[in-house]
Amino acid sequence: MRADSITDAHLAQLDATKVRRVAIDGVRFTHGRRRAVLRVGNESLRRFAAQKNFPTLVLDRCSVTTKMVCDYTEDWFASAAESEKSVRSQICTVKRCAAVKGSQFEAECRKRGLHCKRRRGSGSLILYNIQAEHAQTEFTVATQPLEADELKKVDEQQ
Repeated sequence: MRADSITDAHLAQLDATKVRRVAIDGVRFTHGRRRAVLRVGNESLRRFAAQKNFPTLVLDRCSVTTKMVCDYTEDWFASAAESEKSVRSQICTVKRCAAVKGSQFEAECRKRGLHCKRRRGSGSLILYNIQAEHAQTEFTVATQPLEADELKKVDEQQ
């Protein structure tokens, strides 16, 4: 793949009110560019949230940020509270997304008053079960960190 193989502009062509699942997984870039990311990210999550539609997400090597994943989580809680018919749990998986780091995610959740419980998932996934105060709904964010050599390159660039 190339960084522009799928972008926010591609997802914008879909009817944001009808999408139920977005799965971008197993991403490998041409020419062995390990630190490349797809140009799918914050804008797509904003579009879904604006339509009060929260599809199940699997985003691998995308350009979403920690802050946007937290915004999306909060928007989902607000939407779930409005509707008795709403889904009581939701999952968002962000794999090898350089701008989403577990420690930052936990800190951002705490800052927003969200209760975040960290646990081990299968393989290298780390799961964060998030609950809003006094809510019976749960949002799960699964993260997979960058590999050690990729993480080193990202740190060097910053």
